[in-house]
Amino acid sequence: MTLFQEKHFALFGNPVGHSLSPPMHRAAYGNMGVPVTYEAYRVETAEEIVPMMKSLGIEGASVTLPLKEAILKYLDDVTENARTIGAVNTIVNRGGRLIGENTDWIGLVRDLVDHVQIRGNTFAVLGAGGMARPPFSVSFMRAETRDLQPHPGEGRSPGPALLTVRSAVGRP
Repeated sequence: MTLFQEKHFALFGNPVGHSLSPPMHRAAYGNMGVPVTYEAYRVETAEEIVPMMKSLGIEGASVTLPLKEAILKYLDDVTENARTIGAVNTIVNRGGRLIGENTDWIGLVRDLVDHVQIRGNTFAVLGAGGMARPPFSVSFMRAETRDLQPHPGEGRSPGPALLTVRSAVGRP
């Protein structure tokens, strides 16, 4: 007998067949005694996600490339974090309202603050996603953007960018 009712979670993206997220999440919840399903769904467009979540009773979802930006306009609401970064990687179903969040930044900021002396120092963020965008650095790291060098991407990826910032967060 379990204390929890089974919950349904999903990963949406293209491709998703290689992802370790479903077995990793199922194992983590299983270790906590929480019954879940967590399945990967390959979708061609972000527009497909909302009806799938509602019809399948999915309570939460991870969103991966190339849909993190496109999903914004289909959700009932997005958090300030997601709006600032311009991308959603997590969707929560709250009573039928789908709320988009971006949690990608949390790990990066925590790691930098915990392990690197960043306050007052200049450093570079290299990437092709939201973490390499000026709004991320300015908002979440209280940083002054020094230089942005975007590089053209191939295919669907916007390509990597080198963002040089001077941070105001972290240990003095």
